[in-house]
Amino acid sequence: MNCFIKNIGLELKSIRKGQKVTATSIYKTIKISSGHYSSIENARRDKVSMFIFLDISRYLQVPLSQILKNIEVDNKDYYLDKTDERVLLCDNKTFTSEIINVFSNMRKSKGYTKKHVAELMGVTPKYYGDVELGKYLSMSLVTYKRIAMTFDIPLYKVVQKAEEAILDKIE
Repeated sequence: MNCFIKNIGLELKSIRKGQKVTATSIYKTIKISSGHYSSIENARRDKVSMFIFLDISRYLQVPLSQILKNIEVDNKDYYLDKTDERVLLCDNKTFTSEIINVFSNMRKSKGYTKKHVAELMGVTPKYYGDVELGKYLSMSLVTYKRIAMTFDIPLYKVVQKAEEAILDKIE
């Protein structure tokens, strides 16, 4: 997971610099400290809320699914794949709720119980049950990645499915 977090930080820094955006403008806009933002770009912190990554991707106007795809499949096409701006306008709780719905649907389609998923992740069944109930929407990006790995799917694909679900509900 450390490599994943390091690559996310490097990718965010690369996108930011490519857009000629200052770190200061991002951390002030999303209301986190300069040290917190620096620790994200420099991978000194692995327990960063998914909400913060959503805020950063929204600020950079690059869908989180594309940032994750660039990390997980080393594919630099985020400038080619434009997303519907309505996805970028979606609030964090709605967005992460859709991600949790995708996980829940995947679990059901595979015939897994919540207890089985919890065992695969190495967490308690209560914890995973609470995740699916939406009690931990702002959990770390690493935790979202761990859940995706449990279902043997790249996280970017899960996030893409959530983006599609959001657009379906809007239309």
